[in-house]
Amino acid sequence: MYKRILLAYDGSDAGQKALLDCREVAQWSQAEVVLVAVMPSTMSFVGLEGGVYDVELEERERQKFNAVLRDGLHRLESAGFRARGEVVMGEAVEGITKYARKVEADLGVV
Repeated sequence: MYKRILLAYDGSDAGQKALLDCREVAQWSQAEVVLVAVMPSTMSFVGLEGGVYDVELEERERQKFNAVLRDGLHRLESAGFRARGEVVMGEAVEGITKYARKVEADLGVV
């Protein structure tokens, strides 16, 4: 039986379907659902010398990912599920697996 299900959520059609499927599994197992949205780095690299960092772009992206996460949490909570989540920054696979270990997920849905 699962205690904690991690869903990598991006708000896409496939992500929303996974959210619905995840709800069914969570209901069956009485599990907590944890969402993670992985925001890619906004650093742009210019050759080998360095990169360009745009603070405004990062803030816009962070707001976008927070809105996606809030939407997913709202959908779960309005259906009566316990849910929490977080936006993490980085590469998708690494961010998801690191967060799964952090929250001690029993099942990961991507």
